[in-house]
Amino acid sequence: MKIKHYCNSFIQTEVNKEVIVCDPWIGKTNESAWFTYPFSESKSYLNKIKPHYIYISHLHCDHFDIETLAKYKNKKTPIIIKNFEQKRLKTRLEGLGFDNIIELKAWKKYKISNEFNVMIIPQITSNTEALRDDVNYDLDTSIVIQSRKTNHLFYNNVDNPLSNSDLIEINNHIKKIFKCRVNVFCYQMGAASGYPQCFLNIDKNAEKKRIIRKGVKKVKDAIKLFKPDIFFPAGGSYTISGKFSILNKYVAQPNQNDFKKYFKDKRYNIVNLEGSEIDIANKELRKATKKIQNYSHKKLPISVRESKYFYDKIKYDKSLNKLDDLFDIAKYKYYNIVNSKKINANWRIEFCTYDNLNLNENGNINLNKSFFKKSYILSKDSLIKKQEPDLICHLDKRLFYCLLKRVSPWNTALTGSIIIFSRKSKKYNVTLENSLNFLAV
Repeated sequence: MKIKHYCNSFIQTEVNKEVIVCDPWIGKTNESAWFTYPFSESKSYLNKIKPHYIYISHLHCDHFDIETLAKYKNKKTPIIIKNFEQKRLKTRLEGLGFDNIIELKAWKKYKISNEFNVMIIPQITSNTEALRDDVNYDLDTSIVIQSRKTNHLFYNNVDNPLSNSDLIEINNHIKKIFKCRVNVFCYQMGAASGYPQCFLNIDKNAEKKRIIRKGVKKVKDAIKLFKPDIFFPAGGSYTISGKFSILNKYVAQPNQNDFKKYFKDKRYNIVNLEGSEIDIANKELRKATKKIQNYSHKKLPISVRESKYFYDKIKYDKSLNKLDDLFDIAKYKYYNIVNSKKINANWRIEFCTYDNLNLNENGNINLNKSFFKKSYILSKDSLIKKQEPDLICHLDKRLFYCLLKRVSPWNTALTGSIIIFSRKSKKYNVTLENSLNFLAV
């Protein structure tokens, strides 16, 4: 079994020249500020790989890259996905012309060819800390890939937000079903979200270091649990493009120095696989490894720093009256949904809209270049006069329009470094942020 990591969760697994590709994403995302730098091949690069199977973990645009899949010529290629209750992912794949979509039930081992066994691991919790979440929607998945020839087993967690207890359950289930342990373990190290880089009124550098330390500890605990022969980090290697690229220096992703500092013990078998390929049988690492993503704003190519976001190309009614009407309808539907789900939405959220939101060198709002338009309050009537919002979202007016109209999903925007936040409490309110997925017409 050979495994190659391109970027983020774009991973290739090969046995006897048969190839499974996971989450192929190249270049810009369609719905966030993320960019696959330095891996920035053509969106048609998948035609060079010619995979026999493609696994798509979930709908987020750094995993389900519409343009890369649209440019892949062989639409007969089997696409492996979880058998989701909601068929949004399947429907979108069919819309791209794929007609051989394999929907697999979670927790079940499948023989998909003479070379591969696979199993889908579902989303169990909505966050790695197992914090309470009254929304807890079914989105993420992970995959287990096994070589039928050698029985070597690769567990690709993707960015499924699993807690420590979840990982214990998964490890026990793998051993029971496959009768062997995990040989190669791939797990996210650090944050693949808007925190801390997109948050105001915090010490971004201190929070970055704290999150990296916390991520390293979680990885060490997981390695001790799975006891793999090889571990490599994935799911989160990206750069922020466009006008918010100044935030790259605050993204909580480890670099080479972090690896040297935290993984001195060779028993961890850490491999920096980005841009490289490894043969599990002999642990031979091919091609020169590259540094884990930690690029400064000034080192980015001008084309990446100055690229426009997806919503800049959207044509829409620029009048505030239209946005007012959309928000009123979305707010009405929002409270209908949260009430039906018996969610105690006892919070106040403020959306500050701008014609062109800009940041300064410290990642704070540049008041001289940002053109504020209007604030919108999401709150129960009894809380309208509450002094301090629980969450403030600063965003371009055009983006707010796209989110209210469902041109783009909230859950991508909340993690995609295109909204600047401040919140009253230091504690992450999972239900509050996830509930914003209901704020649309």
